[in-house]
Amino acid sequence: MLQRIQTLYLLGVFICALVLFFTPLASVTTSGNSYQFAIAGFDMVGNGIQKRIVSTLALVVLNALVCGISFLAIFTFKNRLKQILIARIGLLMLVLLVASLFYYFENALAVIGDLDKLNSANGQEVNYSVAASLPLLAIVLIILAIRAINQDEELVRSADRIR
Repeated sequence: MLQRIQTLYLLGVFICALVLFFTPLASVTTSGNSYQFAIAGFDMVGNGIQKRIVSTLALVVLNALVCGISFLAIFTFKNRLKQILIARIGLLMLVLLVASLFYYFENALAVIGDLDKLNSANGQEVNYSVAASLPLLAIVLIILAIRAINQDEELVRSADRIR
């Protein structure tokens, strides 16, 4: 049934992953340049020009998998055990996404540091956007969805024992 609470949780995961495609996660400012980190890559922004420095195709693929898996889990409501399995795979993909986000962001900061050494810059200022917390919110939502699906499964099992 689509009116269960886990459907709302899984829909929240889908929306969080979808928003990640369109919003920058962080911005980095150095003495001379400004950079933006999004799910698609690390861009140098300045003077009306946007130039891609680091491309992150793996993040795009992982985020697309999270979108697809959460959408698929919504519509497998008739088979709760399969829905739990799909949601757990989605949780694994979200954890991989968060780890990959940190990895790519740190590598991009190192690339910026190397570029700015050439330009003799002194420091970096990193500003995280609200969208940077969306993968963590999605992890919480998918854990809540798994718990709700398990509760439904236990309820059905207890009703079967009574008969």
